Amino acid sequence: MTSSSTREWLLMSRQLRAEREITRARELRTRELQELLRTAAHLDELVAETAQIRAEEEAQDLRIDRLEERFTRWHRDTSADQQREAALLLQLLGELSDDEAQQLLRRLTSTYEGKHSTNLAARGFEGRQQ
Repeated sequence: MTSSSTREWLLMSRQLRAEREITRARELRTRELQELLRTAAHLDELVAETAQIRAEEEAQDLRIDRLEERFTRWHRDTSADQQREAALLLQLLGELSDDEAQQLLRRLTSTYEGKHSTNLAARGFEGRQQ
């Protein structure tokens, strides 16, 4: 090898190493960015899930507020005997399986609605609406 070809080889060798380093750095940065994108996508999912949970919480709070209003109104409009009967019914329902409790409630509701359907309509009963 002549000195000019040696110099050329040395320059090409250095340039090749530099290009390979640049390529490795780009590949590393690409992997880092891909990981960040996966993380960002995961964060987007978490943000969406958090928003969904907040919306569900707000809806639940509204349902609770409505039920508390109905509960307060019921207590105000019922006699002590009716309240005792309701407490006993709740105790009984707590002792039954879910299926038995649902069956009993359906039976009681249909009996009650049959006997009191005109009273319910006149009083603006909201039970089916909420």
